[in-house]
Amino acid sequence: MATYVPTALIGPSSWTTTATNYSAASGTNSIIRTISVIAPTQAGRSFTLTLGASAAGTIVFATQALTVSVTSIFNGWWVGPANNASSVSALSDTASANSVVGTVAGYTYA
Repeated sequence: MATYVPTALIGPSSWTTTATNYSAASGTNSIIRTISVIAPTQAGRSFTLTLGASAAGTIVFATQALTVSVTSIFNGWWVGPANNASSVSALSDTASANSVVGTVAGYTYA
């Protein structure tokens, strides 16, 4: 019988222009329930979140604008691909560490 296991898929961590990935194990899907992102000190920041490799049809949020010092919270039910090194990928528009900080929480399902 399949099991849902609550987990932090990504973070909390600093998101930069290099993708932060959650890798789904063999036979396991990632399920995103809550995305929490903040730009603590810099205005004009944004983030992108994809399910699998970034391509048409895999982007959940594309350059989503953030308000400085205000946490953006998104709740949903997004299912990532199984057996994928980039099951969930998050990145920001800046290489500067701690300019965008986020958490992607949900479940793994096997």
